[in-house]
Order: sequence, then C-alpha cells, then structure tokens
Amino acid sequence: MGKNNFLTMGLILLLSTILFPACEKDAASLEGAGQTLVKIQTDGADDEGGIAYAFNPSSQDLDLVVTEIRRDAPNSGELNKPVTVVLKQDDALRVAYNASAGKNYIALPDNFYTILTPGIVKSGTTWTISFAAGEFSKPLKLRIKRSLFSFTNQYALPLVIQDGGGASINGDMKQAILGFLVANKYDGRYTMDGSSYDVVNPALECDCPIEAHFVTAGANKVNVYLPDYAGNGGYVYGLWTGTGYSLYGSFGMVFTFDASDKIVAVENFYGQPAGNTRSAQIDPSGLNKWNPATKRVDVKFFMLQPSAVPTPPHIRTSFDLNFTYLGPR
Repeated sequence: MGKNNFLTMGLILLLSTILFPACEKDAASLEGAGQTLVKIQTDGADDEGGIAYAFNPSSQDLDLVVTEIRRDAPNSGELNKPVTVVLKQDDALRVAYNASAGKNYIALPDNFYTILTPGIVKSGTTWTISFAAGEFSKPLKLRIKRSLFSFTNQYALPLVIQDGGGASINGDMKQAILGFLVANKYDGRYTMDGSSYDVVNPALECDCPIEAHFVTAGANKVNVYLPDYAGNGGYVYGLWTGTGYSLYGSFGMVFTFDASDKIVAVENFYGQPAGNTRSAQIDPSGLNKWNPATKRVDVKFFMLQPSAVPTPPHIRTSFDLNFTYLGPR
C-alpha cells in the first residue's frame, strides 16, 4: 500500500497527456523485410488505452492533438504506397472502460468538436484516415468547443482500428479511449502527508505519505481520491494500524474553496453524516488554504462520529494534513 510509497493551474489548461507527431524517419531506416503495421499511438495512456484531457470551460475554442494514427512500414517502397485506414467509434469500449477503470464518462457529442487534420474524415461512427504516399503519421487534431462543457459531465471518445487498409493492425495499440473533462485550478495529483489522531483507537495513524488526487467536483470543490485504495473505492482515508493497512469506512474528504483559495468547508464524501454517523468539519485553527504559487494545500479538520463518541462535539479524529502538488492527473 502507500505507507512508504511516494507516489492545476488557475482556471487554465490542464493536460494529463498530449501526444505529438513523431519526427520524420530517415528512409534508409525503413529498409528491410517485414510487414506494415498500423496503430493508434497511445504514449502516456493507461493500461487500457485511456488518455484524459482536462481544461477549464471557456468561450474560446481549444485546439488539441489528442492522439496519433501511425503506419510503420518495413521499407521505403511500402511507405510510398497510399493507404486508407478505417477507425470505428465504438461506444462499447467506453462502457467497458468505465466499468474497469472506475470512470463515469458519457459519450462525447459530435457537435462538441471539429476535426482539423487534413485527410481525416468522419461519417457517422466511421473515421477514415487517408495516408498519402510517404506519409507515416496522422496526428488527430480536434477543435474543442469549450463553451459546451460544464463541470457536471466527463466525456469520452472511444476509437478502435477496424480496417488497416491492407496493412496489419497492431493488436496492442489498436484502440484508445480519449477522455475530456473540465477541471478547476485545484485539480491534480498531490502527495498527501501529515497526521491524524483517533481518540477511540490511538493506534490508528495516517497512511502517509501517499498519492492523492484532487478530482474536480465543481468550480470550487474537489473530492480527494487515493489511487492506492482504488479497490476500496478510492474516496477514503487510509490508515496504518501498526501492523497493516485499513481505512475509515464511509468516510472520504471533500474540500470547498472560496475566491481567496481558503478551504471554507470539509465534508464527508458519503454524506453529512453518512449512515455510520461519520461527518467532517473544518478546524478553524488550521491554515486551510491552497497556495497559488506552490499549489500546496494545508488543512485541518475533524471526523465527527456520535455513535462512537456520544459526548458533544463528537470529535473522534483530528486531521492535520498537507498536500504537495505533483502534476496534472
């Protein structure tokens, strides 16, 4: 787990990954036997081909290279043949990815973007990629209409190579799930460190340091997700018992910021209170702020649990945490 595992920008563009077209190859390096392979270049993607792009909502369109379709030819003769590759927009990929990766993407509507790359044409759910003689790379560049996005939904464009145009399809790189979401300036990957004290069971300690993700939940709100606890839902607070790892059931952190980047509220992700009577409450003695220069967060708060601590104010655990920014999610 994460006990020793060390595992963005105002309202400005946050990119988890941008894939740029590769440099042109020397023709001599293509000489040799073999077969032409076509693939969707997914550098930086997760194990299932998922690539996420996050940006702020705006009236200004955003031009993005979101992936690259390539053909790797074995020699210059094969490279100098024109090839037409067909991609399918397969929504079943999105559904399966949501289930396996714990995402909640909905289908990206066609009117949310336009295609800017010459030689790429979309008709219905079919994408036709035309490689001219000598052309080995097609960066898929889209103009994103940010005015149509809100903090409410996350979208995905799932693509899979259906026809290699006579070339073989690289089975390991035949698909990509391109995710699009808006993110507030707090969104990103952080290292969570600090301490917590539980009056009911003082042996319980923070599982710190550990990677934590601030996941946009509104213009000024984030849910805190711990990747090391993905098997438990991720939106939890991890614990070290002295001999192993545990967590507080039905308790996760939600931070709300004001216009000056102060944390003005801490809530329980599972309700205020959750079914087990656990709720969260900010400790006003803390700094409780996001620093725009360093993107560091310092916050103090309490977990209240009347069922375990019947005497008001029912504080079971006190938290004194800091979050150091690592980069975009």
